Amino acid sequence: MSAAVEPLIVSDAGRATDGWNEPQGRGVIGWQTLLSADETPSDALTAGIAIVEPGGFLARHRHAPAELSPPPCFRWSPSPVNDP
Repeated sequence: MSAAVEPLIVSDAGRATDGWNEPQGRGVIGWQTLLSADETPSDALTAGIAIVEPGGFLARHRHAPAELSPPPCFRWSPSPVNDP
């Protein structure tokens, strides 16, 4: 018999932001982890919100546990323009 599966609801509110600033390495990217074995009752999957500023990137990488990679979503905030 398998273990019971319990629903889990997480929010990005109050989650710490982590990231890398390694232009010649792993990338220039920030993220908020939502699911991870050391933070939530999940041992086979990690997922979060990526924060990629203009010019930023995430280099190809692998790790365990598997990483959920949904299609990219973009939140655009225009910069204020100073008119002369």
